Amino acid sequence: MQSETILQGPEKTLQISKSSESYLKETSGWTYFFSILGAVFIGLLVIGSITLAIIFSTINNENMPAFSGMAIGLIYLIISLVYFFPVYYLFRFSSNMKKAIESKDSNNLELAFKSIKSHFKFMGFLTIIFIAIYVIIAIMMLFTGMVTNFWQ
Repeated sequence: MQSETILQGPEKTLQISKSSESYLKETSGWTYFFSILGAVFIGLLVIGSITLAIIFSTINNENMPAFSGMAIGLIYLIISLVYFFPVYYLFRFSSNMKKAIESKDSNNLELAFKSIKSHFKFMGFLTIIFIAIYVIIAIMMLFTGMVTNFWQ
């Protein structure tokens, strides 16, 4: 199996085989696809947030204050901003990996791996935050149910 030397350290040399290079190239293609798809959905989310803010703000309903439409639009805008970062990191990974494979450049390879690390780190923190929110909501629901049951 023929291999290409990509990284060299003072004690060891890391070699990537042609099949590993092929896997990385295919992975960068898929991550590029998902980053473009993510960017399209972020754009739709931004358009949807503006549309929702306008629609809900123009509805005259005594039960719903006018600012709630703006709040809904703002929430969707914040969601699109949060979602932007993992999509951006995914795009940077795919573009840097493609450059690294084409030019056999270890600096682009390092940037690609740095970007994919940032993507998964961001998604990990986001997952921890959502799990914490779910646990807090479950505790609040349990507490509310206990208090409601106590007062009846």
